Amino acid sequence: MSILNRISLRDALVVAAAECAKCSTLYNEDLNPGQIIRGVRIENPFSS
Repeated sequence: MSILNRISLRDALVVAAAECAKCSTLYNEDLNPGQIIRGVRIENPFSS
């Protein structure tokens, strides 16, 4: 089962778009910071 099947549709679309755009980092407050999904590292812009 893919990680994209375990997160919300909205978040999965955002991650897929970031992957297609070849982004290395995605700033998102809803996903787990430090997690890497499909080669995109998730960071929370509001964490200290």
